[in-house]
Amino acid sequence: MSEACESVLHVRGSPNERQKLFFASRARYTAYGGARGGGKSWALRRKLIGLCLCYPGIRCLLVRRSYAELKANHVRPLLDEYGTLLSYSEGDKVLSLPNGSTIALGYCSSTRDVLRYQGQEYDIIAIDEATQLSEYQFSIFKACLRGTGAVPRRMYLTCNPGGVGHAWVKRLFVERNFRQDEDPDDYLFVSAQVYDNPVLLRADPDYVRQLESLPQKLRDAWLYGRWDVFEGQFFSEFDPDAHVCSPAKIPAELHYFVAMDYGFDMLAALLMGVDTQGNLYAIEEYCQANLTLGEAARQVANLCRGRRVRYAVASPDLWNRRQDTGKSGFEVMQSVPGMPPMCAADNRRVPGWRLLREYLQPRDGDIDRAQSSPKLMEAAMKNAANALANDADRYIYGLYAQAGSSIQCDATTVDNIVNLIIDARTKLFTNNVSDPEDIVIEVTPEIAGMILKAKVNLSTNNTDVIETGCIGAIGGCKIFVSNNVEKVDVTGGSAHKCLARTKRAIAFAEQLSEIDAYRPELRFADAVKGLHLYGAKVVYPKEMVLLDLKVTQN
Repeated sequence: MSEACESVLHVRGSPNERQKLFFASRARYTAYGGARGGGKSWALRRKLIGLCLCYPGIRCLLVRRSYAELKANHVRPLLDEYGTLLSYSEGDKVLSLPNGSTIALGYCSSTRDVLRYQGQEYDIIAIDEATQLSEYQFSIFKACLRGTGAVPRRMYLTCNPGGVGHAWVKRLFVERNFRQDEDPDDYLFVSAQVYDNPVLLRADPDYVRQLESLPQKLRDAWLYGRWDVFEGQFFSEFDPDAHVCSPAKIPAELHYFVAMDYGFDMLAALLMGVDTQGNLYAIEEYCQANLTLGEAARQVANLCRGRRVRYAVASPDLWNRRQDTGKSGFEVMQSVPGMPPMCAADNRRVPGWRLLREYLQPRDGDIDRAQSSPKLMEAAMKNAANALANDADRYIYGLYAQAGSSIQCDATTVDNIVNLIIDARTKLFTNNVSDPEDIVIEVTPEIAGMILKAKVNLSTNNTDVIETGCIGAIGGCKIFVSNNVEKVDVTGGSAHKCLARTKRAIAFAEQLSEIDAYRPELRFADAVKGLHLYGAKVVYPKEMVLLDLKVTQN
């Protein structure tokens, strides 16, 4: 757990491989996570307790956005797991250990909240869901990481893409884009996904399917931990495959200008280039806090060095005269040698957003770059094929009303789901279906979750699960899960129209299925279209049983 720890600490549970890397980190700032379900909370609690036991008397701080979240996600689990080891003071909001180590419990829902920690000292600081905090709040906590004892000063963060702190967490831990006052050796990121957490996969297999069924951007962020795409980003039109290119593909002949936003808390400047077709290229950027007007102008001049920059656009408030000097910010900055001619920008937000969205629309160059990456068209073709197949499946599952018999249950639970499936199997057997391997059970994801939680010994292999949706067998009848099985909202819950049938009960005829790429009219884009001709009919109704299963809402 640490260099000074001489004894072995035994706790319930074993860390997975990603958690072991997190435990072994000696970086001053270690971030863990990236995707949902990676075991972040468990790892954070174990790390804190281990450090408290290894270093008697250390002062730790555990922070989350709200105290209610902190109490539910950490305080209660800690007391459940270490009830005899920890004492909890609700009034002081502190967890104490017999060796004098303490874990202060903090929250930071606003800028005002973080000011309460100014001037305080902690040996260890743990921030849960760090992307919910701003970079300013993070900087205040960084200043609290200090002390005089021979104890390593560490900060541990857990994080997922998205949130107000997405940009600074991504910059420091994912992109490792450091400023002059930041030491790269101080920062370590341990990425983790739900697939790295076998404990969760065994305990709640439905959780992975829930993540996999999310909208694409949210799925990419929460399931795969992608930091470049997440739900809620302001310009959702941005696509790295269309809007990012290698420096070698930037035209040699460009007209340059600078777009800048100055404030004492931060200077942000972009060196932009425009080609003969009107395409915009962001060539370089510069961001720095705590610069005076003159210092900011010198940095912009350095950004422009070696290029013929025609002008720099800036916020109109720089043209306002300052009462203390009688000069405007424009006059101070324009007097710096090398500063391009400045002009006031149109800083109306809504028209600016609209204009940028127009620039993000696909153009000829974007299409060329997209088509040079075959994975884009392959993915589009695959999505189109899946969409056509899903339409056919929904049509087939909509024939449940033609089943020869039915089994109805008004309160389907984990306790009775297996018996209901066996009853359906029995009904088919009474209708002269003799081989259970001819029978398939088709259920919704919710019903499939009940089956798995019933702890039935489902004999299957992983390939079947991934490729066919088969989750196992009961009584020799294979069970398939599909989002296309009919589900109807009813009073107090939902009715699931699951089917138990032979493979020949429904006849399916497919005449034509084609998928082609094409170029839509009046648009600079490629698209995919498909044609699927099919039909289905229940030809052996006695060999199909409707499982009309109602699930009450918790």
